[in-house]
Amino acid sequence: MDDKLQSVLGNKELMEKIAALVQGTQEAPPAPAPAPVPVQQSFSPSPIQGDKGLALLAALAPFLKESRRKKLDAARNAISVANAYKTMRKI
Repeated sequence: MDDKLQSVLGNKELMEKIAALVQGTQEAPPAPAPAPVPVQQSFSPSPIQGDKGLALLAALAPFLKESRRKKLDAARNAISVANAYKTMRKI
């Protein structure tokens, strides 16, 4: 290990490249852009105003796998039904 380190430290050209990378003068290769995730919305895109729980679930949907997105849709529907039930009980 020491031999490799000494060979790197003794190589003037390699040390200049390392120094340029550290100083940021040499550009690193661009990172590939992530592929966009297709989103299927089986629920209404705008949650009920004032319900932060539904807004949070709607915001999480694009970041989930399809199987989890279906579970999230079911949870959102259950919350909507519960909210409707609470509203109906007040009347």
